[in-house]
Parts: sequence; C-alpha cells; structure tokens
Amino acid sequence: MYDFGKMTAASEHGVTIPPVSPGLPPGRQICSNCGATKPIEEFYPRPVPENPHRRHRQCKDCQKIKAKLRYAADPEPARQRSRKYCRHFDPAAREKRRASARASHAERVRAAGRTYRPRLNARKDAVVIR
Repeated sequence: MYDFGKMTAASEHGVTIPPVSPGLPPGRQICSNCGATKPIEEFYPRPVPENPHRRHRQCKDCQKIKAKLRYAADPEPARQRSRKYCRHFDPAAREKRRASARASHAERVRAAGRTYRPRLNARKDAVVIR
C-alpha cells in the first residue's frame, strides 16, 4: 500500500492542481495546466471501461503546446513512430491512402481554378507506348 507520510507536495514535482469548484456548471471543466474553465469539448476524450465519458485533465491547447515542446526537445522518437506507422501498412491500405491523396489534391487544384492533369509516375504507373 501507499505510505502517505512520505508523499511530497504536488507543487514540488511541477504539477499544477486545479482549484476545486463545487459551483462549476455542467459541461465545463477546469484545465489542470492553465487553470482556465472551458467547455468539455475543449478536452480530449479519455474513455475507460468504468467511465466512457471521461476527459483528459489538460485542455487541447495545453496538450498541443506540450507536444510541440516535446518534439522540439527530441524529434527522433516522433520520426521513428512515423516511419514505423508507414512501414506496417498493407499494400491495399497504402493504395487506398494514395488514391485518397490524389483525389483531395485534384479537388484543391480544381477549387483554385486550374485544370488537373495527373502526372505519370514511371515507377508506379504502367505506361504503354505504341
């Protein structure tokens, strides 16, 4: 079990504890990092089997800032995750992603008022010359 006599204050570890507000309106939550009261939609979902509507304690803005700082400090783990994610696609999923990217690119080109002309890629597209 835990020995509560040896526990130190949360402020010593750099953890900010939000103030407890019993009068907090429903649908709002206090961010544990910035202390701002925000709508519940401003917090990422964090469901667990016991509580499927649970949310993170930090707001989305604070989590994004934290992620950017973590990446700036050491970008290599994020690069490795990205490489691993892309390598383990099966060929059908990879082709589906490529087709989706081509379609969204064509839409952006047409929305800009230009004509879309798909390029031939000699490595991937079969070209028949007669």
